[in-house]
Amino acid sequence: MNELFSTKEAAKYLGLHVQTLKHHIYKVGDLKGRLLGNSLVFTQEELDQFKQVKRPPGPHKKEKT
Repeated sequence: MNELFSTKEAAKYLGLHVQTLKHHIYKVGDLKGRLLGNSLVFTQEELDQFKQVKRPPGPHKKEKT
């Protein structure tokens, strides 16, 4: 069975602040998780997939036209 991560553990695993992770869950919608009782949990597989498609940290740079 896949290991389950709490929101706090998932943020640490992904190298994100908890609020940034919550932004991806509730605003962007690119990370879902599932409810286990009253807690939102994530599988390692789900977090690894998110890691692969997530933009690396750093400022956005716009190309000059």
